[in-house]
Formats: sequence, C-alpha cells, structure tokens
Amino acid sequence: MNRTAHIFVAAILAVGAMTGAAVAADPYKDRPQMVVQIADLDLDRPVDQAELVKRIDRGARQICQDSTTRIDAAKCAAETVDYTLTLVPAHVRQAYIAASERRESFALAQN
Repeated sequence: MNRTAHIFVAAILAVGAMTGAAVAADPYKDRPQMVVQIADLDLDRPVDQAELVKRIDRGARQICQDSTTRIDAAKCAAETVDYTLTLVPAHVRQAYIAASERRESFALAQN
C-alpha cells in the first residue's frame, strides 16, 4: 500500500485548454506538486489524523504561496486539498475527513 500522498494543484493548470489525449498521456505534467510523507503516521489514531491534516494543509499553502492575494492563496489551498482528496487512497481521505470533523473553533474578541 502506498503510504505517500501527493498534493497537486488543479486550479493552476488550465485543463480545459489541453487536449484529452495530452491529459490522458500525462495527467500530472506541469502541475506544481509536492510529496507529503505519511508513512510514519497511524491513520487510525486521532492524533496522527490531526497531523495528517496539518501536513496536507501546510503542503497546499506552500504550493499556493505565490498567489497574488491572501484570498487567492486561501482559495487555491482549499481547491488543492479538495482535489488531492480525490486522488489519495480511501483510508487517507477518511482519516483527513475524520480529523477535520473533530476540529473545534472559538471566537476571538478584543478586550
């Protein structure tokens, strides 16, 4: 089982401009990518699931850091994560979703 998730940016590549044959021949050509190591994680453990989320989110932000604005970068990162989750094995996707659903939030207020 491959325990490495690859992060790809779908938003940057104009897939619609490519021919179907070119996409089928090399679907990852020209896409910014990076490798997120997960072999050291036990994806059944909540603490490691949380680490998976951190690593994937960090990787997506790194790929998108050249975006012109913070809003563009945030959108790029979200699209990158969404796209990546369609490519990774089901157990990785399930671990990411499980950890994301456990996230808690709170509001900050100026004193």
